[in-house]
Amino acid sequence: MCFKKKLLIYILLILLNIISGETSLNIIWGYTPTEVLSSLKEVGNEIKEVKQIFSALIFKNGISGITIKISEIKKEPRITISLSVDDEIIKSLDFSPDSSGEFSFEMEEKIIPKTKIEVAIRIDEGVIFLPISTIGTGMGYHKINDDFVPTNHLPLGLIVP
Repeated sequence: MCFKKKLLIYILLILLNIISGETSLNIIWGYTPTEVLSSLKEVGNEIKEVKQIFSALIFKNGISGITIKISEIKKEPRITISLSVDDEIIKSLDFSPDSSGEFSFEMEEKIIPKTKIEVAIRIDEGVIFLPISTIGTGMGYHKINDDFVPTNHLPLGLIVP
């Protein structure tokens, strides 16, 4: 498939993600909320870290925050969520949700990426379950034996101004 067709499909997926979002924030999700699989991604037992990598091409107006959607929690999770832009950690924070839901973290200043953006989570305690899809923006990864390997698209997203 030629580059222009791939780019058009990529842009359409992004628009679908924005339109189908369940929030008033402008979010570009790593997964497609309308195309979730019946199974959930368990993070916290065997897999402790996951991340979604996005191309900077679609964020020319910058990003102003990060978000995650959690379907279920067990054992009072303690989560570290981080944002890396062009291989530099921009924001990292810990939180402990007491229920499932969507959690957004806005930044004071917008960031303009040059090459890539990573939204990552690490589970320090407890377990969470994430909705996943086979269609999405960017690429999802989970960490197995100290290496990140591809997985489904994850409900990690970027807030856009």
